[in-house]
Amino acid sequence: MIYFAQIPATGAIKIGCSKNVDARLDQLRLYYGQKLALLGIIDGDRQIERQIHERFKKLRLGRTEEFRPGADLMKFLNRSAPCCRPAN
Repeated sequence: MIYFAQIPATGAIKIGCSKNVDARLDQLRLYYGQKLALLGIIDGDRQIERQIHERFKKLRLGRTEEFRPGADLMKFLNRSAPCCRPAN
């Protein structure tokens, strides 16, 4: 699954891949020291994740998996990845 989670402190959107999104969000909460807001999930694997990273590379923050919430990314999320469940 490809997940899109927003970091409240910065507004950046982490785009990642995990077989267990809930467990991954728990790990990210510990890493960032705050609960991330799950914006959406879509079916996909690491290859799809790389394609999405490439699609939004102009919004990428350095070499991270974090992206600025630009209009095109937010439009993609609203169209392609409606939030299926709230973040824990």
